[in-house]
Amino acid sequence: MTAPAPAIQRARHRLHIAADLFCETGTAVTAGIPADNFLRGAFRRHRNWGAKDRRFYGDTVFAYLRWRGWLDPLGLDGPTLGVLARQLDGLPTEAAAGLEAPLLPLDAANPDPAALRRRAVWLAARTGHPEPALGELYPPAVRDLFTSHCPPGLEPALLLAIGQCRPPLWLRLADSVKDVQLRALDLRRDARLSHAASAAKPLSEHQIQDVLGPATVIQDIASQAVGLIARPLPGQTWWDACAGGGGKSLHLAALMGNRGRVWATDCRETALRECGRRAAKAGYETIACRPLDAAVDPPPDPDCDGVLLDAPCSGLGTWGRNPDARWRFQASQLADVVERQRALLDQTARAVKPGGVLIYAVCAWTRAETSDLIRAWLTTRPAFRLQPFTHPLTGLPTTGQILISAPEGPGNTMYIAR
Repeated sequence: MTAPAPAIQRARHRLHIAADLFCETGTAVTAGIPADNFLRGAFRRHRNWGAKDRRFYGDTVFAYLRWRGWLDPLGLDGPTLGVLARQLDGLPTEAAAGLEAPLLPLDAANPDPAALRRRAVWLAARTGHPEPALGELYPPAVRDLFTSHCPPGLEPALLLAIGQCRPPLWLRLADSVKDVQLRALDLRRDARLSHAASAAKPLSEHQIQDVLGPATVIQDIASQAVGLIARPLPGQTWWDACAGGGGKSLHLAALMGNRGRVWATDCRETALRECGRRAAKAGYETIACRPLDAAVDPPPDPDCDGVLLDAPCSGLGTWGRNPDARWRFQASQLADVVERQRALLDQTARAVKPGGVLIYAVCAWTRAETSDLIRAWLTTRPAFRLQPFTHPLTGLPTTGQILISAPEGPGNTMYIAR
């Protein structure tokens, strides 16, 4: 028997490594560890893996996590599951191994439950197993959320399809970026937001900033809408109460022309250090980072022109981009999440001076975290009312609150109230 050609051997070898890696990642995710954190550790342990290998392994892991609900019950070996995951996700497979071409990627701008059902039919024919239901893509513990908390105007089947679509990478561009620079990275400037651009291929922070400069950052288009709805003015004082890595803090500072003060706070000091690093690199002297828990600690300034509360949430609006999150979140956690959101609203509202603005945002679509919460909260806060604004993506007037669904970006789903 002749030995397989080197290219075929290498293809099979990579599939076996990818299979081991997504099995290990799946176990870590079930234990509550984010997949990207686990993968970073794995890549540090295997420095011999080149950039193309890391991309292949990372893509395969996330494809598996996205389709895990359909794949695990099949009882197939790891490499075969890896191939099926990549095909279902519309990713290239190892042509050298004689594998069939992948399916077309799902369209994040036009998520279609019928297209998802066609994948179920394809998988059943491919494996000889019964056709899986759409809901089986999600853990049993969260499936009820798609019906019991479905927001007005969206159908559960559409939400299920949205969660299977990978949105593109979005950048928020510095004022100085020229179209010739965008072409160098195969970026497309958005027709609605002139400072937003989407990437046709994966890009690292190093690649982006090497070509476009340190003031251009990775930021989803729905998150960019939050800053535009806030509309901070030069010289004002704003508090980004749950700043995390600082994407929205940087946006506030940019909109203020680097004049005034942006207090960036978070209870996670590691995230706050990243915020400080990014602010210094981009040259935003207006951003001051301070570790605190905005739900219980006094605000950094009791007299703010505006407060931005991008509250911790279920994260359901990010499941298309972060498929591992569905395997970490439990529906039983929702009540505690909403209680913390309410506490954050109560505490941060104290820092808004008369005539000031409070922005509440969550990357979630459950009614409990969005319109229901704000409606109930406003009944206890007569000094606040919804303030109408223009929708940044459509140009249409709003009542003071919007839900940007993932296909509108396409990006994350984001609820925003002003």
